[in-house]
Amino acid sequence: MKAQIALLLSVLAFSITSFGCAKPDVKLENSGLPSATASEHQASTAKLAESQFRRLIVESPLPTYPATEGKAPVVGPVVVSVYIGPDGSLRSTQVLESPSDGLAKAVTNALKTWKFVGFAPAAGPMGVKSKLTFYLAIANGVPTVRLAPVAPIPRDLPDAFPRTIDLPAFEELKSRIRVQIIDVRQREAFGRAHLPEARSIPSDEISSRALAELDLNLAVVIDCRSADMKLCSLSSARLSQLGFGNVYQLIPQG
Repeated sequence: MKAQIALLLSVLAFSITSFGCAKPDVKLENSGLPSATASEHQASTAKLAESQFRRLIVESPLPTYPATEGKAPVVGPVVVSVYIGPDGSLRSTQVLESPSDGLAKAVTNALKTWKFVGFAPAAGPMGVKSKLTFYLAIANGVPTVRLAPVAPIPRDLPDAFPRTIDLPAFEELKSRIRVQIIDVRQREAFGRAHLPEARSIPSDEISSRALAELDLNLAVVIDCRSADMKLCSLSSARLSQLGFGNVYQLIPQG
């Protein structure tokens, strides 16, 4: 009798497993979002680069610079993580970086009014996670908040060049790709001597001027031959934070 009962239980356990009566839960990447619908639980989530994600934007009213920030404009990027559902509706935002709470609130409030088109690759509609980067610009003396330019990776950028280059390597670099040259010393030092094609942007002004005066699509060369190397390294870091992907330091030969 005991043997018959054991055999019956074994057959029952095999049947449950075979016919899928006890399936384990599968956690989808977007299943933790409180606003996700039941159908969205069946869809996966795509992670797009910012340049790709911006193609989904249909309407994008710019944030209003908050009057609470005072007369002296705060500087620095506002970076926001964004999730939109398969239907293109904005589901969530999270501020990753901002120079002030006022700017962060202004950007997130503006994003609530934006419209997106749903992402529908061949596999079917998908939710999308990405980020958006904003920066402060001064237009006719009035501070405004805009989307930061997205820097594509130049296809003709030679990988052989190190991030620190001497004058011969600099000349070779110029013959291969378009570059823009900046001098990060103070104006007095720049006035005494500088490369003819160099633009004066003191290191402490990079955060407020670089995005307005330099092209994100081009490489940036910092003339460090007469400048303090710590100042050059700090300037390189600031440019990288603003989205400049190809920054070189021109150093003395030898």
